[in-house]
Amino acid sequence: MKQPWNETQATILASRYQFARLNTRTLGIQTQKKFRISYDFSIDGELYTGEFQSPKALLQGEQISVRYNPLNPGENSLSNQPPAPETSLFIIILALFILFCAAWFILHHGHR
Repeated sequence: MKQPWNETQATILASRYQFARLNTRTLGIQTQKKFRISYDFSIDGELYTGEFQSPKALLQGEQISVRYNPLNPGENSLSNQPPAPETSLFIIILALFILFCAAWFILHHGHR
């Protein structure tokens, strides 16, 4: 039987802006989550740390709620956030190119 997760307060250690990485998937365009947030929390005298991504900056020292697995506090609701879906600019440009080519073909070859 799965044990319910407990809740505690985590402290924000740092909030760093992530510059867009130039790669073929994003072509240097920033993804939705722009800040890498570091945090820590203590359970039974043991300190746990982690990072997650956020669309907005959080202030150093700010307290936020975190749910954690009592059997393994390193497993928590902040570190296990699923990544935000990314729409690649490359995919959008490719789709527009295909639509443009199809429209051009229909306009130029449809008048026979």
